[in-house]
Amino acid sequence: MNALRNFAVTALAVALPTAALCGTTTWVASSAGWWTNAGNWSAGVPGAGDDAIFNNSSTQACFIDADITVQNLTIADDYSSSLVFAQGTAATINVSQNFYLGKGSRVVCNYTSTNGLGTGRAIFVGGDATINGILDAAGRGFPNDTSWTGYRGPGGSSASWTSAHGGLAGDEVGNIYGSVTNPTSLGSGSYQNNGGGAIRLDVGGVLTVNGTVTAMPTLTGTHGASGGSIWLNCNTFAGTGLVTAAAGRISNWGHGGGGGRVAITYSSRTFNGRVTVARGEGTFNVGQPGSLWEPGLYTNPVAHITLDGVGYQYFFPATASNYVWGITLTNNADLFIHDFTNGALVLTNIHVSGNPSRLRFDIDEGGRRWRRWNLNSVAVSGGMISVRGPTSVVAFCEGQAGPAPVDVSLTATSALYLAATTHVLRTLFVEQGSRVYGAPGNTNAINPDSGGTAGVPHGLGMVITCATAVVSGAVDVSHIGFWYRCGPGRGRTDGWWDGGGYGGEGGHQVLPAPGSGQPYGSLTRPSALGSGCSYGDYSTNTSGGGALKLVATNMLRIDGIVRADGGTQGSYGGASGGSLWLVTHTFAGTGGVSAVGGYGNLAGAHGGGGGGRIAIEWVNSSFSGWVSVSNGLSQSSAAMARTGTVFLCQSPVFGACSLGANGRTLRTTRLNIESNDIKLARNVILWDRSLAWQESCTRVSSPTVVSNTVHYVVGGLSPRAKCTVWRDGTPICGPVTNADENGSLAFSVDLTDSSHTIVVQLSPPGTLFVVH
Repeated sequence: MNALRNFAVTALAVALPTAALCGTTTWVASSAGWWTNAGNWSAGVPGAGDDAIFNNSSTQACFIDADITVQNLTIADDYSSSLVFAQGTAATINVSQNFYLGKGSRVVCNYTSTNGLGTGRAIFVGGDATINGILDAAGRGFPNDTSWTGYRGPGGSSASWTSAHGGLAGDEVGNIYGSVTNPTSLGSGSYQNNGGGAIRLDVGGVLTVNGTVTAMPTLTGTHGASGGSIWLNCNTFAGTGLVTAAAGRISNWGHGGGGGRVAITYSSRTFNGRVTVARGEGTFNVGQPGSLWEPGLYTNPVAHITLDGVGYQYFFPATASNYVWGITLTNNADLFIHDFTNGALVLTNIHVSGNPSRLRFDIDEGGRRWRRWNLNSVAVSGGMISVRGPTSVVAFCEGQAGPAPVDVSLTATSALYLAATTHVLRTLFVEQGSRVYGAPGNTNAINPDSGGTAGVPHGLGMVITCATAVVSGAVDVSHIGFWYRCGPGRGRTDGWWDGGGYGGEGGHQVLPAPGSGQPYGSLTRPSALGSGCSYGDYSTNTSGGGALKLVATNMLRIDGIVRADGGTQGSYGGASGGSLWLVTHTFAGTGGVSAVGGYGNLAGAHGGGGGGRIAIEWVNSSFSGWVSVSNGLSQSSAAMARTGTVFLCQSPVFGACSLGANGRTLRTTRLNIESNDIKLARNVILWDRSLAWQESCTRVSSPTVVSNTVHYVVGGLSPRAKCTVWRDGTPICGPVTNADENGSLAFSVDLTDSSHTIVVQLSPPGTLFVVH
């Protein structure tokens, strides 16, 4: 028998006799009653040498109010009621020989305590255990709280309606907690649902599960709670039943909860049932699956592993072990690989096929830095790969030698989920029908380059760097910015339904309001998250667009779409578009680049979201597609939202448009004009490498002075609008220059000194843009 470990549930150490005279006593209660009441038994309360039997002699429930020690415990198929651990009372079951739970019966495992991570129930069996009924801790974890004043458990949050445990909930706000290898923590409650409870079952012989062992949450209320904990330890694991700490699908609206934790350790396994810690599902975002520790499932350190139609499977390698694998996931297989302390995992090739097969890399147990992944290539056909972790995660792997780029290919209807951090790839190919999704951005990141401060952070999103990127499908960071009523450009919260602003001002329900939906961020180096609208809910449909910087050193081809759109939720205002910053040598394709604002509720005259910000830099371009930062529409009676900004820059040197000099950045990007199509194009004709552009222009020491000629085109003005262009306070194009009949103003500037400030003003004056 596997050695019993220390555990977090209250237990009574009992020396089990090797032999005893056996008496038999049967539950005969005429009404629901306590185990310790002798009158409820045919021959008195059973003791350590007795067999306790529940059968059709009674149809009444038995409440366990103290520690139980018996020789055999039989709950027969014809016993139609339940054994119930009394909530809040410390008690365990100790069976020296065999335990049988019949098909029509259940053992209800209410929690012992909600202190700390919570305490569940433990059952110890010296011989064999057969579970044909239900070992039930469903909804027996931390309770729900609709008052917002109670404690829902460590996976809840005052900012969330849902809860996490082994995985995050759909809104990704709560905390992951508990142990992967020794799970005993209760699941956390949500606004209206209880979390799953905790069960530990130690069996010296064969554990046969033909029924159900469950620690799921309740599912009837709004917003998902998290699954609980199940810890099974035995010599042989057998049966065809179900072991579940899944978060489940809620029957009402809201985000899904996080999955719970299951650990199963054994010497041999013939079990052919299902084990799941699946994610929660709801009307909004799905949650994350929890953790399954089953070290005996894969023991070959050098192998090609094929998971075919097995449902959810999660593997946590044993510590101090090295694994070299090729992995094929097909037909609804789901493999999650979590961080581990020692050893290394080298994945030579990965093939994921058969929607919705999934592979996810994750970290767990205290947020340690993600290290030891060495991944050579990834091919996905109709499946999904999810890469998640803290902000320290670099690409798919981070070894001692630094990032090890990989080739990523998504075909058929595949999906790749990436965390809001930096990912280093060799190549990225996204075929038509496939998508790369970004996880929600870090809304707490200050992002000083964008103009963020500790009091008003601008947030950060995802960065992808590679040599070549071909996007025939989609790269999508839409609706993952700031939530409603959040962000520097959030709509006002005084009862009006305004849209969020970012590159352009958010729309207003009736009249413009100071401080509502205001623009912010950088025109030429956009990296901030989009802002939410005034009112809404915690769905992504009221969140601003996310942020993506995509750097392709050789070529970026977009025949599909790259988008960072703001959310549209029919009942509220629109959220603002987000940020797209694309840098490449050769820019090609016929697709689209979009950071549009979300629509406002047209029936209610709610404001639309302002457009986002897009910057595209290239050396050579044959791109013939479209670029849009349009505003979200609203009813004509509302003050319309403004479009965002587009910055296009061509330079003979890759990346020269935004090279930094002394860390200087410019954040004067407010556009005080009425246009709905603002574009700033910079074309660097001559390039002196000693002059480094950021949004500032500063000369690096050089023995010679070489002129840098820069052509600008400002689009979106009124036809023949009168403008003045200033360089360092001096007009350079005459007192007044007219835009052309299409509303475009073109001019050239020679830059020779250490720094310059260029200002374009409308007449009457109004700053259009400023470039240092």
